[in-house]
Amino acid sequence: SQLVGSGLGSSSRVSELRLPFGSLRRMSPEEFIALLARQVGASGVVAGENYRFGFKAAGDADDLARLAAEHGMRARIVPLVRGDSLEGAELCAVSSTRVREALADG
Repeated sequence: SQLVGSGLGSSSRVSELRLPFGSLRRMSPEEFIALLARQVGASGVVAGENYRFGFKAAGDADDLARLAAEHGMRARIVPLVRGDSLEGAELCAVSSTRVREALADG
């Protein structure tokens, strides 16, 4: 489906492409980035420095940057955001899991 002009400017188009997880989960890092470039038409990707992707987490942030460049895409690898631990005062990486846990705990 497509949405046109949804607050992004009158000529902007936002598209939705649904891909079955079953077909994605066994892709190599190379296959996944090729899909992003060719089928999705992504012009760039952003990921944290600890990002893993591809079958059995075979690819890392360095692979992402290299493969994206090979497919004419930009890649931005960002440092981890650190925050207070839920268990104590030490700092630890903020993750979607930690955010969900904090929201569930109120």
